[in-house]
Amino acid sequence: MCEDDGCCRSFCKVFLIIINIIFLLAGLLMLALGISLTVAPEKVIKFAETSGVNFDSINETSDGFFLEIVRACGIFMIILGGVVAIVAFLGFIGACCESQCLLVTYAIILIIIVLAEVALIIFAAVYPTTFEKSAEDLLKKSIDKYGADGTVLTNNSLDYSRINPVARAWITLQSKFNCCGSVNYTDYRSSKNWTDDNNKLQCQAIPPPSNSPAVIPMSCCKLNDGVTFGNSKTDFKNLDTCLKTQDPSVTNQIGCTTAVIAEAKTFLKRYGSIAIGIAAGIVGLELIMITLAFVLCCMRRGSSKYV
Repeated sequence: MCEDDGCCRSFCKVFLIIINIIFLLAGLLMLALGISLTVAPEKVIKFAETSGVNFDSINETSDGFFLEIVRACGIFMIILGGVVAIVAFLGFIGACCESQCLLVTYAIILIIIVLAEVALIIFAAVYPTTFEKSAEDLLKKSIDKYGADGTVLTNNSLDYSRINPVARAWITLQSKFNCCGSVNYTDYRSSKNWTDDNNKLQCQAIPPPSNSPAVIPMSCCKLNDGVTFGNSKTDFKNLDTCLKTQDPSVTNQIGCTTAVIAEAKTFLKRYGSIAIGIAAGIVGLELIMITLAFVLCCMRRGSSKYV
């Protein structure tokens, strides 16, 4: 209860205005950075390098695929920044004008966001197997879109210039995590789209024995110690044997779903408490903003006191 309705009303209004200005600026900053990462990733990387961050080795090792990852992050930031900016602008205008319609709309949107966040957390915590299965199925579907990636071996050097975006993502993923396919390398054998088209290029690159076509991409083959990305045939332990026989000694056996989830679990063990604290803080702040939006809305309606 508040003794002075004017005081409570002013507090709610000022608090909502200040918080939403902060979120609006943050959203616009993410939007601007996302556009920069998408349109001119090279310039952003170069600017970051002037601050002491060195991306040269990463970018050269991945043969330019690092730029694709940067662009993907840029698209994500554009979407996230746009949503944050729109919601914050709605809350800012609603608080400034004390518009009941805008305040209620703002509060409802925040409620939906909070429920979605809580549902995702509960789903990931209670149904980890289902979560992993969904990720596995998603990766399997992307393999079906792999098609002919255009990777060609010329004079022991790998040429990635003609690959498609889906292939770029898979090559980077499989090279980084030393994995192959969603469950394992047999995912490529069951993908008709990949085998029909890509086998022709793989066979041209490395002629396999009769009736034994290469049925996995080169990025599924194990690299020599210390090598993080295959730029030439000598970077691999035995590229010919890998593509022809999928020998465990030279072919990645673990699926990328398992590898990525294992990496995520390691990350959560290391930074889990920090992530939980940040998530709890964000949800708590959202609940406070929802409450204040409804309080200000009720006071604007003409109540003499708010209990």
